[in-house]
Amino acid sequence: MAEFSGNVHDLELAMPFPAPVVGGGPYFVAGRKFGTDGSDLLDVWIDDAEQNTFDPPDGPPADLHIRTLIACTHGWLSFVAAGQPVPGLVRRDGSPLIVADATLVLEVWSTLRGSLDRMAEDGSYFVELTATGRGGRPALGHLLYENVDLQTLDTAIEALIAESRPDPFFSAADRAAMVQSFRAGEIRILARAGRILGEAAAGDPGPVPVPTGAGVSWRRATFRAADRLGQLYDPGFLFRRIQDLADIVEVPLLVEKSLIPSRAAVKDHSLPQITERRLILDWRDEFGRPVPNARFALPPATGGATDFVTTDAAGLWLGPALAGGADPRAISGLVLIPEAPGIRLGTLPDSPGSAASLEREQMADDYLIVSAIDLEQWFPARIPPSSPSVEPLRRFSEGNRVTALIDGRRTYSMISRALRRTFRDDDFTGVAEGGIPGQEGPALADTDGNRIYVAGWKLSPELWLPDFGPGADPVPDYDAQAVMTAGAFDPRGHLMGMLRAAIAAGVDVRALLWRQQQETPDHHSDNTAAVLFVNREEAGLRGQAILDAVGRTVGSHHQKTLVVQNADGRLAFVGGIDLALGRWDTQEHIPGDERARGGRDPVGEGWHDTHVMIEGPAVEDVETNFRQRWNAHPDAAIGGRTTVPARSPAEVLDPIPEASHFVQINRTVPPGVPHFSFADPVRGDPGARLARVNAIRRARRFVYIEEQYLTMFDQQDYDALLASPNPLDFVPGDPDTVAAALRARLVGPDPIDFAAILIPRELGEDPRFADGVLYELRKRFIRFLTHGLSDQLVRDRLLVFHLRNSTGQFPYVHAKNMVVDDIWASIGSSNTGYRSLTYDTELNCDVVDGQIVRGVRRYARNLRVEQWREHLRLGPGGGPIVLDPRRGFELLRAAAEGGLARPHGLAPYDPAYIGEDLTLPGAPPRYDPANPNHEIVRTHLIDPDARRPDDPLLDYFALIGLI
Repeated sequence: MAEFSGNVHDLELAMPFPAPVVGGGPYFVAGRKFGTDGSDLLDVWIDDAEQNTFDPPDGPPADLHIRTLIACTHGWLSFVAAGQPVPGLVRRDGSPLIVADATLVLEVWSTLRGSLDRMAEDGSYFVELTATGRGGRPALGHLLYENVDLQTLDTAIEALIAESRPDPFFSAADRAAMVQSFRAGEIRILARAGRILGEAAAGDPGPVPVPTGAGVSWRRATFRAADRLGQLYDPGFLFRRIQDLADIVEVPLLVEKSLIPSRAAVKDHSLPQITERRLILDWRDEFGRPVPNARFALPPATGGATDFVTTDAAGLWLGPALAGGADPRAISGLVLIPEAPGIRLGTLPDSPGSAASLEREQMADDYLIVSAIDLEQWFPARIPPSSPSVEPLRRFSEGNRVTALIDGRRTYSMISRALRRTFRDDDFTGVAEGGIPGQEGPALADTDGNRIYVAGWKLSPELWLPDFGPGADPVPDYDAQAVMTAGAFDPRGHLMGMLRAAIAAGVDVRALLWRQQQETPDHHSDNTAAVLFVNREEAGLRGQAILDAVGRTVGSHHQKTLVVQNADGRLAFVGGIDLALGRWDTQEHIPGDERARGGRDPVGEGWHDTHVMIEGPAVEDVETNFRQRWNAHPDAAIGGRTTVPARSPAEVLDPIPEASHFVQINRTVPPGVPHFSFADPVRGDPGARLARVNAIRRARRFVYIEEQYLTMFDQQDYDALLASPNPLDFVPGDPDTVAAALRARLVGPDPIDFAAILIPRELGEDPRFADGVLYELRKRFIRFLTHGLSDQLVRDRLLVFHLRNSTGQFPYVHAKNMVVDDIWASIGSSNTGYRSLTYDTELNCDVVDGQIVRGVRRYARNLRVEQWREHLRLGPGGGPIVLDPRRGFELLRAAAEGGLARPHGLAPYDPAYIGEDLTLPGAPPRYDPANPNHEIVRTHLIDPDARRPDDPLLDYFALIGLI
């Protein structure tokens, strides 16, 4: 919609009608009221005959009928014809907001939002509220004036247009044409506070009954107020808050300037008196939608802590109206207690955290918007362990602090600091990311209880964790027996140097490393040398490491976890970044970055990945996973190794004060492995799959995925979908795959706005035949998501893209993370395939933040924004550009399609691309799903499904056939 702009002053506020003469009346009578009988509006009936003098901000006083409509603040004004929906707004039940009569929509001018936010947060300038009384109140975003008189509307609109389009630059004919464009909904115009917008309409009110006290000739104006989050709230509360400002006497000049036409006129206005003063509780879910029939106690207002009451069909609870003479600013303490135990409460639009109960200071005449999230809906119930004696992972923990670490440099920097402080008192104050303190700290006097527990897919002893620098060169080397053949490990930066230094200091160092299956064994990459280094005894001290091959026939241990107890406490690292060569990179993916020489080839194309650092009770679940795997291993108590002791009650980690992250640690542990005695023998632990499928199903706006493969779809479902004459009605045989869940949200009823998926362009698996299989599988996965939709709907709802660095190279995408609706976010080791989600061991950290910012959960939003900022190369201050998910999606799409002129880091997905190496002479045969041998390799090796029993003969046939 085109826009006309003009000058706007600081915050100015007015009542929506001129003030009537003091002492007479009544001049206004309320009809339908917000919150009564399901109403989401306020009808105001106005004495048709009454008029008074109105003195506008600039211009001569004029006699106006009090039926005249006045702009309550500065904003964009648009017109919606009777029977039409209001763009961007919905009713409280989620249905389109269709107006019954001609309507003006005033959208608050953007520069005023901060002032209105503060006005709402404070509640009243006359009451000093503590932190528990601030926030949770609606700030005006839109005000709707419904039932506007069309005969006087054109004159008022032309006068507003003339302010910004005066003679002689625009003629009367030009402005008349603009009025018609405005009436057609093609443009919107600027209306400053106190400006005349027209009049309330006369005539038959239709089905709206005339209330008692209103004359037969009185006119009606219907008001709807929408807050900054787009939800309707009580207009009467808004009008009372505006009038509240007129009582301020300390800064009369400021108040006189802010209230139009004057403080006295607003103070004596009778409009705010026609609605009852009361406490209104507005209960919304994590999506910002009103929740009907929510059960809660609000002692003492509703009785005791177990005396539950219920919100109405609109998600509202209305307290009793204040008696005459009662002080509307009287403060009382309330405790809001939900009946459901999994619900955590915060306030909207912002909240520093969410808790099982909400303690509040509220005024007698007040409004409280609650954001209630049921964590049991986001964190699925766990499959019970194999026996009651097995230590379970908690369903979720609270009071955690989770830090998302994007790309290898930051991850390795934080890991190296954590490892160093298990044996040295290094001071990292003022040390930049990737840096090393100029002076090594003294040895810790007491390392008793310090621990390092690594569960990894790969560990490279020579990995240099900080930026490449002194001590990193020359690169040390060693033979298959872990005997040094060149150089030495430096404890300031080399991973094995730190581990050996920790062992020498008496730290309990343990590592569970996968026995890599390689065509040609290589001690640098198959973990054999790493295990020998850790286990080597020197001066009577050794670590403990296991080369772990326990699992399904061709399974791997893909978890990438690190638990550290050091001088600062206990913390954990979880994610997709291996402690291996090749992973070091920055968010810029700079070609030729010399800082990468300790962690990857600096001339390589780059590596995009994600990890998290966890502090708080969730660390215990990561440690429990390690302890269960270690203690269940047949080698745990032989060869000088010992079992991992359970933590004592005194060692339990308490929630961190003010930390707001709710965390569920999820994993994949396959069934059918006798040594996994801690997991259910039939189902294993499918938590990673259950959590991601559940989160997708709960999506209401968007799903964002960064992923290496994309293979979890059912092949029979794929064939049936493509053969279906009615693909939009297709019902999958296996609805529990990631692809089926995501298709249901993109194609099914009430679809989400979009899904965006980042995948690597080049795969580079070894052997190369696997690449051909994976290219074809991801193509089919993507096609499965939207088959049956029109090309335009596919473009609107799905974007699949790659990364590209500044020289046009394509960094490898190894990340395994997902964000849903800026509410739930997951970072871990699980790819979106059968292997990761059923067959291998994996571990993810799933987070819902109790802190709310602008109506969304801070952690998930910040993770998405930071990743999109990186991919679009928006720079350190570019995050606000993609705060709105839809706007960010459209920028991503424009970049991927080549429609963004500025530099960026995106490239479009091409389903025909199968990699450069598969088109060269001597390349392996192309994957053919009709070839039974190819299918054996796919289903028994590349992407096996552990929900089916192993067939060792076919598994080994697949392994031999592939390599």
